[in-house]
Amino acid sequence: MEFRQHFGQHILPLITTSAKVLEDRKAIEDHRRHHRPGLVPITGTNVAFSSFGLKKLGITDVLDKPGRDPPPSGLGPFTAGQFADAEFLNDAGRKVPTVGDPNHYEPAWRHEFKQQIHGVFLITGDSWERVEARSDFIERAFKIDDSNKASIVEVLRIRGQVSLSTAWLSRIAITKPSLLGPPGAKQGPRTLRIR
Repeated sequence: MEFRQHFGQHILPLITTSAKVLEDRKAIEDHRRHHRPGLVPITGTNVAFSSFGLKKLGITDVLDKPGRDPPPSGLGPFTAGQFADAEFLNDAGRKVPTVGDPNHYEPAWRHEFKQQIHGVFLITGDSWERVEARSDFIERAFKIDDSNKASIVEVLRIRGQVSLSTAWLSRIAITKPSLLGPPGAKQGPRTLRIR
């Protein structure tokens, strides 16, 4: 079965909507107001696609906005991807000349991020059990364990935890940290490639 069919049939009902976020935030405030112990049982799922992933899904809209300072790749920042403009973005790395590109810049990234990434699932919850249960559901929906039937390939799984000093207060790279849940909430982004 094709990815788009899997996505619509299995995943769309799991994607955390704005209405669900507002409902969860209200539940958290109510929980705090009444001084209840522990965390509110919440699970959230978001998915983000790179331009490569959108193309793989057949979406060909131009999503780049003309920039004041165009990156050296000559493509828009979304279309080119971060890897193409890593040096321009001041990512750590070094020049590694190649036969085809004497000015090639090799960012000091994990090797998993140096390949084409089509998308990321970000799963959040108040416990690892909830995050893992949602992750297991996604694995089953996309048949990740069956190389003949899988419609996506897991490239990397990262386990993390929201902390007061980074995501919750500073808003570094996160425009709405409250979408990730309260401090102490578990989260697990997973990068993927669409088959």
